[in-house]
Amino acid sequence: MGSHDVITNQDKRAPLRYARKLSQEQYARTTTPSVPSVRPRVLPTATMSEAICEVAVLFKDSEQPSIIKEREIIEKSPVLMKAIEGENPDWKTTDIKINTPLDIPFPKEAGEFVFDNLLKYTPPAEMDFEKKPDDYPEANAKSVDELKPILELASYMECEGFMRCIGFVIGKKLSEMPVDTIAAFLGVEMISEEELLAQEDGWLHPPAALFDN
Repeated sequence: MGSHDVITNQDKRAPLRYARKLSQEQYARTTTPSVPSVRPRVLPTATMSEAICEVAVLFKDSEQPSIIKEREIIEKSPVLMKAIEGENPDWKTTDIKINTPLDIPFPKEAGEFVFDNLLKYTPPAEMDFEKKPDDYPEANAKSVDELKPILELASYMECEGFMRCIGFVIGKKLSEMPVDTIAAFLGVEMISEEELLAQEDGWLHPPAALFDN
């Protein structure tokens, strides 16, 4: 959502749309982290449960790396999966041990939240009107400001299902807030109804900068 977008008091009717746009547009995906050269030990008869999985990641505010030991977490984190597959395409049935950490440019608190809840959160279906924030208790216990870096990290990791879960909770929380609070959270300008009505022709005109090439 660009800096020239505006929100009016009438726009509060679609907070879920705002959260969806937040996850899809506001946070650009960054490049896949590189993986140091690793020579995997091939286990011809190994199953996923028998093979070793230890992937070190280092968050921006942490001096010590965190270790991911569940392959299911990697499978649901496309950025991690692509980084590992680039070095070892058979990582699902071979030992994979990466001691040199992959840099994750987000706070450790957000990272731990994502990895702790990634496997147990199921996104709401398109027309599921029964889903409620209480279905995601850990996320629902946080404020929208606390959820924001979690949503950013989920976007970075390309965890689309998890993004939908967090976006759903954020949207429900925003729906209970004043429109000026929503505008501040999304970082957009709010124009009051009085200002809109003060336009000479009665129309809201988008900034000319939007059409500059």
